[in-house]
Amino acid sequence: MERKPGRPKGSKTESLPTARTFPEGCPECGSTDREPLGAVITNDFNGEHDGRPYTSFSKGRTQCRNCGRCYFFTTYDFDPNKWENAARDEADREERERRERAKIISQQNASRKHGND
Repeated sequence: MERKPGRPKGSKTESLPTARTFPEGCPECGSTDREPLGAVITNDFNGEHDGRPYTSFSKGRTQCRNCGRCYFFTTYDFDPNKWENAARDEADREERERRERAKIISQQNASRKHGND
């Protein structure tokens, strides 16, 4: 009996945290081989850069190892787990706001009905 390739039946799929980084190249030579200079500041913030989503970005000062030029850089990171959680949080926030508006409108209608306007 020949074995089939792939995972055995019933094995669990592990959800591992993954991230994709979109490094910028040196403005002089385009190389991404660089050496950090000073502190790097990282912010968790969801957005899009060049049509690609990101969940955090880092800014800092660096020096190109290829040509020696010093420059500021921004790196965009994407973590699918953070992205999904942010989308869920946004939907929850919108639902809470919708319920709050409906409650206020209901209170205003009840007030008008009883002449307490």
